[in-house]
Amino acid sequence: MYYPIYAEQHHPLATLWEVDDTEVPNLLERERTLIAYDKTLNSILQQADFISSFGGTYIDIFENHIVVNTVDSSKVNDLLALPQIKPIESFLSFKEASNSMSRLQYNFDQIVQQVNLIRPPLVIVYTDMIDNNNVIYVPNVASYTEFLDATKPFDPIVIDISDPSSSQNLAQSRRNVNPRSFKVKVLGGDGLYNDRAGTCSVGFWRPIFTNWIHGI
Repeated sequence: MYYPIYAEQHHPLATLWEVDDTEVPNLLERERTLIAYDKTLNSILQQADFISSFGGTYIDIFENHIVVNTVDSSKVNDLLALPQIKPIESFLSFKEASNSMSRLQYNFDQIVQQVNLIRPPLVIVYTDMIDNNNVIYVPNVASYTEFLDATKPFDPIVIDISDPSSSQNLAQSRRNVNPRSFKVKVLGGDGLYNDRAGTCSVGFWRPIFTNWIHGI
C-alpha cells in the first residue's frame, strides 16, 4: 500500500499526532495491527469470566501496545494463558484501574437514565477508557445542579465547558463561551449518548477530518 509523503509536515495525521510526515505510514500499519489485536482481546474481556476484572482497553500507537485497565490483577495470568491471547501477549500492557467494564457500563446506563428523566440540554456523556470512567460535559455546572446531583452516585468525571482550565480537550474562545459552539476531542471507540439517537460509539476518524464532536 502506498501513502502520500509531503515535503513538509502537512499530512492531517502528522499534524494530529505531532510527527513528521515520513512516520505516518509506519504508524498507520502499527495502528491497524493493534486494532486487530484489540478486537480479539475485547471479545474475550466482554465474557463473564473477565468483564468484572478488567476495565476496558485503549491503543497506544507510539508505545506500540494495548493498555489493559486492570481491576483484579489475579486474573491477568488467566487471561494470558488463553491460546487466543498468547500470540499478542507482548503487545499488552496492564495498568491498574478502579472501574471494571461491567461497572462502567452499569454507571453509564444509569447516567443515561437520568438524562432521559431530567432532559438536561447540551450535555455530552461518554466513556473515556484512558481515564477509566464515564465523563459528562456540561456548558455550566451551576446551571445543571439537579442533573449532576442525580448522577453523583455513579461517580462520573464532570467537566465544565465554561471553565477553560477544566480540560485540555476543550477548544474555546477566551471570551464568553457559546455552549452551542463548544467542541470536545473524542477518541475513536469512545461511547457517546445522544438524547435523540441513544447510545452509540464513535467510529474510525478519517484523516481528512479533525476528531472533534460538536455539542449535542
